[in-house]
Amino acid sequence: MGSLTRSAASVKTVVGRSSKAIAPLSITSSLGSPDAAIDHKTIDSLQLATEKASRTGLFVSGLAVKGVNVTSRRHASTYDVPYPNFDECRRKSTLDAKVASRDTEPERVAFTRAVKGVAFGSFGLWGAKEGVQLLLYSKSMSMATRALAAIEISMNDIPEGTTKTYEWRTRPVFVRHRTKAEIDREKAVVVSELRGS
Repeated sequence: MGSLTRSAASVKTVVGRSSKAIAPLSITSSLGSPDAAIDHKTIDSLQLATEKASRTGLFVSGLAVKGVNVTSRRHASTYDVPYPNFDECRRKSTLDAKVASRDTEPERVAFTRAVKGVAFGSFGLWGAKEGVQLLLYSKSMSMATRALAAIEISMNDIPEGTTKTYEWRTRPVFVRHRTKAEIDREKAVVVSELRGS
């Protein structure tokens, strides 16, 4: 009974209420034999006795207070909650729990390996293409040389009978705008007579 009184006082101190005198619970002869709630042999009976002893006043009758030296109440478990089943989320190859995972590994990793193969293959082809292009560009002409490889000259810019000098691939090119008389004279030449004897 002394432990019950100390428990109730400790509860009041922890809760923040002032400690009042607590009358110990006694069993009168008119009640007959003590029941389990007053016998204090179980945790639940101690909890109930502590709650009864700490209830004082008009508005605190519904206040639930737990003693410092009393553990929490244990409730009987219920079995109405179904055991979770995640078979609809699992792969078909892993539904049988008796089959080892190494036996179903090829089926499970086939798609992943195919995706990796396609990805690495495409990156490999891209890298090979870049390497071949790099070799070809290193052996080809420079950009400046390719830019100067073709030159267009307008004959309207050159007066008849005059010669102009242009630069093509870092070399001079002489362009003459011939007159009509020069063109007729060159056409009159017999090509067979130009051969050396």
